[in-house]
Amino acid sequence: MQALRPLLAAILICLLLGAGPPTARAANNMALGGIGGLNNGTLIGGDGSGTARVSLFSRRLPLIKQARDPVTGAPLTDVFAGQTVAFVLFVDNDTDGPALDITLIDSLNSAEFTYVLDSLETVELASGTSLDSAWSGVWTSQTDALGAPDDLAAYQSGTRRITVGAVPGYPSRQLDIPAGRLRAVRFRVTVN
Repeated sequence: MQALRPLLAAILICLLLGAGPPTARAANNMALGGIGGLNNGTLIGGDGSGTARVSLFSRRLPLIKQARDPVTGAPLTDVFAGQTVAFVLFVDNDTDGPALDITLIDSLNSAEFTYVLDSLETVELASGTSLDSAWSGVWTSQTDALGAPDDLAAYQSGTRRITVGAVPGYPSRQLDIPAGRLRAVRFRVTVN
């Protein structure tokens, strides 16, 4: 039994090291490289003084969709036939780095809603801006036409989708959200 103790301890250590903390969302990688053609794995400062360890962290960005009154911006809990409603999508990048190439696709149920043409608008604000405060921001209109120079968002009538960012097969612009910024997109629909 005493001969097995070192082996069991080694297996336990390997399991603990291999599993890592259950909530960790990072990957550590080593880069190859060095100074003067010497592959010594040191890249910091270009002088060979540090290890070439790179940590990659991932984090889910908050995405919220709300129905709001198109005039007051007040959140809606009930809607009725014939009413015009504003849908708002909020993506908050509260991280230290930019969020690049974000794509959002929001399908409209044509039995329930009819898109109001040319109602797309977008705004960028400081991260953490309250959703109520975002409503009073300076919104920029977006054309419905795909590929127009202003397009971060478009309405695709054939598929009844609102797309935000670069969507494969459509010439919309890439959506990047800088560090510490919130992006919101709103559009109006009529309840059928």
